[in-house]
Amino acid sequence: MIPNIINALLGVWLTYAGVFLVNRNGGIDLPLLVAGAVIVVLSLWARRTDVLRWVAPIDIVLGLLLIVFAGLHMADYITQLEMFWGVFWVGIVVGVLALWAALYRPRGLTGATAPSRTE
Repeated sequence: MIPNIINALLGVWLTYAGVFLVNRNGGIDLPLLVAGAVIVVLSLWARRTDVLRWVAPIDIVLGLLLIVFAGLHMADYITQLEMFWGVFWVGIVVGVLALWAALYRPRGLTGATAPSRTE
């Protein structure tokens, strides 16, 4: 649950960075590389305890995609607009999926029992 919450907060920051920081000149590629690596590591950690087994692999792929985007941007292979959309969508999807994985607990796993029918 903790790695998913951190990933959700990181997704919010990535969305912010995509909108406000990518279009500035320089200085954002290295933090995006680090953010992609942190997403991958936290998703590997969260994969062991997640109820939804499909969320962590998607977050891992998105973290790797963010690393690729930052590397291509550092080498001037992609434009600011492509970088904006890449960081923006990675941030949104990682944030939503990680928050969903952190909050989703089926009824049987929360410790609460279903009400008994005595009719």
